[in-house]
Amino acid sequence: MSSDTFRGVLTIPSTPFKQNGDVDWGDLKRVLDFCITCGAHGIVWPVNASSFPVLTDQERLHGMQMVVEHTAGRVPVILGVQGASGNHAAMFARHAQALEADGVIAMAPYIEPIEDEDAMVRYYQGIDREVDMPIFIQNHTRGSELSIDTVVRLINEVEHIEYVKEETFPPTHMATGLIEQAGPKLKGVFGGASGRYLLLEHPRGVAGQMPGCHITDVVVRLWNALEAGDLKEAKRVYGIMAPLFALETQALEADGVIAMAPYIEPIEDEDAMVRYYQGIDREVDMPIFIQNHTRGSELSIDTVVRLINEVEHIEYVKEETFPPTHMATGLIEQAGPKLKGVFGGASGRYLLLEHPRGVAGQMPGCHITDVVVRLWNALEAGDLKEAKRVYGIMAPLFALETIKGTNYPEILRRRQVIKSSHSRLTTRFPTQDAYDHAALDDILRDLEPLFTWNEKPLLYGPPEWLKDQ
Repeated sequence: MSSDTFRGVLTIPSTPFKQNGDVDWGDLKRVLDFCITCGAHGIVWPVNASSFPVLTDQERLHGMQMVVEHTAGRVPVILGVQGASGNHAAMFARHAQALEADGVIAMAPYIEPIEDEDAMVRYYQGIDREVDMPIFIQNHTRGSELSIDTVVRLINEVEHIEYVKEETFPPTHMATGLIEQAGPKLKGVFGGASGRYLLLEHPRGVAGQMPGCHITDVVVRLWNALEAGDLKEAKRVYGIMAPLFALETQALEADGVIAMAPYIEPIEDEDAMVRYYQGIDREVDMPIFIQNHTRGSELSIDTVVRLINEVEHIEYVKEETFPPTHMATGLIEQAGPKLKGVFGGASGRYLLLEHPRGVAGQMPGCHITDVVVRLWNALEAGDLKEAKRVYGIMAPLFALETIKGTNYPEILRRRQVIKSSHSRLTTRFPTQDAYDHAALDDILRDLEPLFTWNEKPLLYGPPEWLKDQ
């Protein structure tokens, strides 16, 4: 089938397993029929969302044949041929060619990352020699992450590479960089992450989306709305999808203090961790919050419970390790009455899921405090309909927050709380590009009716000094 058809939602069927752990091939056929009936524009199997790392080589080879035969030309089939080495990947590619698939997709080696760019070229050339069909590069954090320059080189030097599925961070900027730099041989960039960045990726010119298949019909509806230019409908659908994204992945007088565990050199000795917080405790007569964050020394539930029991003033936890929802529940259930509350973070993106678990509140960045308060108050009042409405309007902002260090101050600048969005966390100020600023304009228009702080009118567009650069 012509690679010109590769546009839209190329969905990834989940691999079903029986209770004894065997692949349920009959149910996989049902999953394929489900995907096609939902309106998928193509099938991609087996890749990350298909649980490929836990499939044997024989299961992958058998499944590839079954997927092609059962799909029977109803939609294009892209077969995953990624391997632990070049020879491993070439073996799967050879099988895909024999099956007359419509294309192949390969992540870079994922067990031992390849840092030598020439070796990366040889890996994809090994796949290329086995096929006469389009090759998709899957650029993913699980594999050997590829820079824009490396992907462009691969496109130029490997004959059949024509598409990229981009899932490194920030995926929006990576997509734009590839589209702008790769030239006409690149026929399309696809997004992943279940569609959470699709509102931001589509204006940048992506060719489609490769999500897990569980809500294929909804992602197709979102894509079709974007393709039709119906942004209102696209945002409505995205807002309804958004809670699922959270489920998929968290000498002054003061009233309390909060401390993350040491973050430059993580502490692995639990006794040393106790001494760290005891040192804080000796200096205060007020509640202590533990901030449990991926950036510091990540603390297990057992360690946090020990700290609560052995350090006098520890009474609260801000939980931001993964999954934050499960961590919060574990702490609430195991820590006992000395724990007075668990708070969430991540700007409120998990709050719809955390609140039913009994969290005490939320500690977000301050840029849309009035909106997060509105969300919290709706949850506290039991008004789930209003809470989901507010959350749906907030949700596109979560996707923008992968841009390091600039989103919060830029929104505060636009709300005229501060004058500049400069950040010390980046070497370029700010890191948002023109597409990000356009997306932020749109998001803020939707959020503006929810704002209670309105001392000055909102500013739209990037800073004046940035326009002049």
